[in-house]
Amino acid sequence: MGKRNNLKVYFLAGGQEPTYVVQDMQEVADAMLDVGFEEDELSFNVPVDGQHSEWFWRREFPDAYKWLFAGSVTATGEPASDTEPALEIYPNPATEWIRVAGFEDAENLYVQILGADGSLQRDVQITPVNRSRQAICLPDFMLFECVPTILPGLRQR
Repeated sequence: MGKRNNLKVYFLAGGQEPTYVVQDMQEVADAMLDVGFEEDELSFNVPVDGQHSEWFWRREFPDAYKWLFAGSVTATGEPASDTEPALEIYPNPATEWIRVAGFEDAENLYVQILGADGSLQRDVQITPVNRSRQAICLPDFMLFECVPTILPGLRQR
């Protein structure tokens, strides 16, 4: 059976873990290469000080996330035109809260944040009254990256 889908895999083990952990991880990576994955689809990481521990995974998570999702959000930083409104969500990615800006003062904005399983995690209405101080708190253990659906009249920045 060969490769069925395009995907990226970030392998991570600590140099302080038993040697079989890295060996097993290498066997899986080699098997993936054998069935058609490209080397740039796999990232193999064994930091010398790493352990099977939460502090280690927490420390390494940002690098894994950035590698896995590199290029998934596009932004020019410049408006598409002077007449179209822009929607900004920042910080992006985020771990604790997000703010939304860049829409007309008279508009209400409805923000829904879904979990990876599709379940509704947050349902927030941002009005002109609370817009300047509205931060949307993210659920515990959620990392948010905005890949918005562009609606008529809105464009991604």
